[in-house]
Amino acid sequence: MSWQQVDAVVLKANHQLGLINESFKYLDKKSMVLLYTSLVRPIIDCANVTWPVSFNKDIDKIEQVQRRATHLLPELRQLDYQDRLRLLNLPSLAYRRLRGDMIEVY
Repeated sequence: MSWQQVDAVVLKANHQLGLINESFKYLDKKSMVLLYTSLVRPIIDCANVTWPVSFNKDIDKIEQVQRRATHLLPELRQLDYQDRLRLLNLPSLAYRRLRGDMIEVY
């Protein structure tokens, strides 16, 4: 995936996150995970197999989207990213890419 494609995906995903944030006054954990996994994560995962991300800076840009999504919940803001993922029962995007690669190879 070229840097232009990564930037376009990140922009589109951040736009969706902004719409979620503006549309809902209060988000609990369950609704946030549901909205994120159904509206934002498919944008990030799209074409992951055909255009794998190979540069660390691009991987960090994509992971920043999920970092921002988990930061939208006020009760989790003081926690670090890994703790927020654990509490929301979400895998990191790096883990999802690795898992997808292993499934495809198998």
